[in-house]
Amino acid sequence: MKIVVFSPKHEFTKEQIMRLEKLGEVVFTKSRQRYSLMALIKMAKGADILATDPDNVGGFEKGKETLKKVMDTLPSLKGLCLST
Repeated sequence: MKIVVFSPKHEFTKEQIMRLEKLGEVVFTKSRQRYSLMALIKMAKGADILATDPDNVGGFEKGKETLKKVMDTLPSLKGLCLST
C-alpha cells in the first residue's frame, strides 16, 4: 500500500510515522509550501491513501478543485484523509 502525505514528515511524531509505515510505503512532501498541480500529481502517483493539508493544495479556497484533479489521476485510491 502506498500512502502519500501532503505534509512534511517533521510535523509527525515518531509513533505516528511508525504506525503509517506499518501500512506500507509512505511519501511526505518536503515542506508546507503550495505545490503545483503537476507536482502534486507526480508525488501522488500510485497512491492508495492520500492525506492532505490545505496549504499544499492551495488553501481552503482553491484546494478543493486541486485535490479533485489529483484524485482523478488515482485509479487505485481507497482512502482520503483531510487535515483541518
